[in-house]
Amino acid sequence: MSIHSLIRSACLALCLVAGAASAQSPTFVSARPSPLKATGELVDVNVSVFTGTVRIAGRFEARRAAGFEEGDPDYLVVFFQPDTASQALLPHPEGEPLVQQVWLENTDPALDTLLTPKQRRALSSRATRSVRGTATIKIGDYRTGVDCDQRSYSAKLLRVVRRGRG
Repeated sequence: MSIHSLIRSACLALCLVAGAASAQSPTFVSARPSPLKATGELVDVNVSVFTGTVRIAGRFEARRAAGFEEGDPDYLVVFFQPDTASQALLPHPEGEPLVQQVWLENTDPALDTLLTPKQRRALSSRATRSVRGTATIKIGDYRTGVDCDQRSYSAKLLRVVRRGRG
């Protein structure tokens, strides 16, 4: 390997390291003061973490999702669509739209507390593909990240404050 190749490789490596080190998480904003605060910690290059908990209201959907690859088994997921007042409390990157949907990461506790036993059985037995309803919930461990150019939001359901009708 020539000296020019070594210098070029070293410069390229330094540029890549400097670029990665200077990469910062976006500035997060909310329309109203939020109890969720960015930690500044990046769990992954694309995942920002927040501390605190918040009470939000809106609609939920528990549904069966297809496996990632052909032949993979289906799995259950729970998404929460916050109402307008709740969207104002959820941090999102400055210049990006308000949060439309939050994936509730702790699926089993979410299913157990948001659904009636009859709804849970119907979903688990594949008698129905999805169950919808309204609720007021408390969430924590709020996170946001970008995967394949798509921003998503997730949180853990801490408790159901009130469950409404679907």
